[in-house]
Amino acid sequence: MRKINKRAFIGLLVGGAIFLLLAVIGFKFYNKIKTKLDSDKLMIATLYEAYNIGHKARIDSAEHHVLFLGNSITHHAPASTIPGADPFWEGDWGMCASRKDSDYVRRIEARLLTYNPQTTVEERNIVVYECNFDCSLDSLIGDICKGKDLIVLKIGENVIDDEGYYAAFKRLTEYCLQYTENVIVAGAYWKAAKKEEAMVRVAREKNLKYVPLYWIYELYKDEVMFHVGDTIYNTKGKPYPIKTDFIITHPNDEGMRMIADEIFKNIEL
Repeated sequence: MRKINKRAFIGLLVGGAIFLLLAVIGFKFYNKIKTKLDSDKLMIATLYEAYNIGHKARIDSAEHHVLFLGNSITHHAPASTIPGADPFWEGDWGMCASRKDSDYVRRIEARLLTYNPQTTVEERNIVVYECNFDCSLDSLIGDICKGKDLIVLKIGENVIDDEGYYAAFKRLTEYCLQYTENVIVAGAYWKAAKKEEAMVRVAREKNLKYVPLYWIYELYKDEVMFHVGDTIYNTKGKPYPIKTDFIITHPNDEGMRMIADEIFKNIEL
C-alpha cells in the first residue's frame, strides 16, 4: 500500500478548504447580484406600470376637498413638541422643506387654489399605520376622510414588514375608496422594490393612478438633499442650521418641488 505524503495531504486539505470557501463566497456574491438585478428589474417595471394603469383624478374648477395621507415627508410636527424627541426639527410641515410653503403639499395646494380659492387641502401623518398594520383606520383617519373628493396616499418609507405591506396597503386603499373614487397612489421616495411592488399591485387591482417617485432620489440625489449646516426656518420664520443627518435624508425644497410636480401631473382639473 502506497504511503501518503503528509505534506501533499495537508496541501490537499488546505486546497479543498480554500475551494470550498471560494465557492461559498461566490454563491453569496451571486445571490447578492441576483437580488440586486431582480430589484432593479422590478423597479423598472413600476415605471412602466405608471403609464399603463389607472386614470387621472378628475377635478374641475368647482370647490374641492383634498387630503394627503403620508409620513414625515408629508408632515412632521416640531420635534420639541413630541415627548422624548430631540428638538432637531423646528418646522411644522413636510420634512425637510425649508419653509411651510415649500413642501409638496403646500405647492400642490397653491396650484389648486388658482382654480378655486375655496378648495381645501389637508394632510395627516399616518406613520403609525406604517409601523402597525393592525391599528384602527376609523380612529386614525375616519374623521379627516369625510367629505374629501381626492385622497393622495404617500406612504411606505417607514414600513418594516415588507411581506405584510400588500394586504395592509390594500386595506388602507379600500378604506379611502369608501369616501371617494379619486385616490392617487404615490410611490415611496426611497427605492424599495418589495414595497413598491405592493403599491403597484393595489393600484392595478383598483384601477388607480400610480405615481413613481423613487427615481427622484436615485437620479438627482445631490440636487434634492440638504446638508448638515444648511439653513432652514422654524415656525416663527427664524433661521437655524440643520444639525443631524436624519433630517437631510428627507427631500429638500427641490425634492419637494419634483414630488409636487409628479403628483400634480396626475390631477386632471
